[in-house]
Amino acid sequence: MATDTVSGAAADTERRASWIPIVAILLAQLLLVLNVTMLKVSIEDIAESLSAASSWVKSAIVAYALSVAALITTGAKLDELFGVRRMFRVGVLVFAASMTAMALSRNVHSMIVAQIVAGAATGALAPALVILVTDNYRGNQRATAMGWLAAAQAMSIVPGILLAGLLATWPGWRYAYGVFILLALGVYALSEKVVAGRGRQRVSIDVIGVLLAAMAVYLIGTGCNNLYDWGAWRASERAPFDLFQISPAPLAIAGGALLVRTFIVWSHHVGERGGTPLVPPEAFASPRERAALLSMFLVAAIGAAITFVIPLYIEVVQGRSVLYTALALAPFAVAGFAAAALVVRVGAIAAPRRIAAGAFLCVAIGAVLTGATIRNDWNDLLVMLGMAAVGFGEGALGTLLFKLLVTCVAHRAETEVSPLCGSAEYLAVAIGTALSSALIVGVLASGVQREVVENPLVPESLKAHVDLESPSFVSNDRLRAVLARANPSAEQVAEAVRINTEARLDALRACFFALAALAVLALLPAWQLSHAATEPGRARLDP
Repeated sequence: MATDTVSGAAADTERRASWIPIVAILLAQLLLVLNVTMLKVSIEDIAESLSAASSWVKSAIVAYALSVAALITTGAKLDELFGVRRMFRVGVLVFAASMTAMALSRNVHSMIVAQIVAGAATGALAPALVILVTDNYRGNQRATAMGWLAAAQAMSIVPGILLAGLLATWPGWRYAYGVFILLALGVYALSEKVVAGRGRQRVSIDVIGVLLAAMAVYLIGTGCNNLYDWGAWRASERAPFDLFQISPAPLAIAGGALLVRTFIVWSHHVGERGGTPLVPPEAFASPRERAALLSMFLVAAIGAAITFVIPLYIEVVQGRSVLYTALALAPFAVAGFAAAALVVRVGAIAAPRRIAAGAFLCVAIGAVLTGATIRNDWNDLLVMLGMAAVGFGEGALGTLLFKLLVTCVAHRAETEVSPLCGSAEYLAVAIGTALSSALIVGVLASGVQREVVENPLVPESLKAHVDLESPSFVSNDRLRAVLARANPSAEQVAEAVRINTEARLDALRACFFALAALAVLALLPAWQLSHAATEPGRARLDP
């Protein structure tokens, strides 16, 4: 009888738990999605407003992602040191301040600084989300809230894209960031209802580990972001320096990889001496956990590449509106939303490796279908089906892998696993965005150089108006305006427009095919998700 009374009291307590905290947490997640989505769907508008090339907007996206990746593990420690609820609220206010700076930015440098500050705020917010869920909910409510948090990123893309498209089309992108400020203040107000389940803790911060991790992320991101400008191997004229004619870009990537290895060795050393490393090496001791982390990295890189390339092409090349761009991304976003909701429902009864393998195959097939059928019309049924397939795989993978990692190592997830996952994911966003841009521009440059140099219909007077060393994605209208300075014939203009159109499509197709190949390679770590399922003390997730 006493046991029944206690159980009934616990059930009553669970029923009495308010859903306001999870609303605040999910709105905070939506806020983070909206910031990056606005940058992506408003590439041309932002670039034109700041009198800059669209590549600067890409750099702002990369800077934001690198800032989060470098600081999120440190942010998790600060959450413990100063209190999770307090750091969550401070992070929201700092994020609101960065959105204010973004709305008021007058040049690309102030835009990038605003995004770096937003990344720092995200570094404090992101690791707090999981902890706040566990602090505010118990039993079935916790499982439900955790499931929705796992699906939040994928599910936030749909309202994020549509809201960003609507706001950027009518009031404009600056006013859209004003709305984000109001949303941040709303989250801050709702956070009054968030329970602080744990107080400040005595935590030591591994300063050397912080510096090693930050430097590694910075070097890898900077190298990837400048692969085309500085040279993939041999240094170009635009490189700031060279080492025996070797480009600094691959050197930076290699240096960052070396620092990652140094960080791991240092973490082992700190742990052996009885200290507290930034990320304990045993946090991902099993093959399944490492496979899940690698799979999460790959899917984040693929998703970042796709959601950067498509808006770039639609806005810059086709000259479409921001709202049209948002609608063109709708099949991708809606399918991701549906997949995330589906995994929340069926993830507990299906084998993780089978879901992951099927999702990666879905991404690969969708990318191949999109690359093979894409033209200049995004209303083509096969293109829409391809985008939906990619989005479905992305949504399923993002939700599954996050939920798998958190549940596999529940006793460590709050302070160790979640921040490390976030760091890997945001680093993947930076790398995916940077490499997709480098690939597209590289293929474009190769195609334009080959066609222009060898084409007898393009005279030297027209070639002088084309930057063959560093061509960029431009619309046909802008190309005609540039070529008009040379007073070409109608036939010559038509030939130049044909070359531009075909080179752009070839570059876009090459990017989709490369992403499909990456998704196929990702089947290897995805299939490893079951290998540790029978380890002692672990629940068996595969039949």
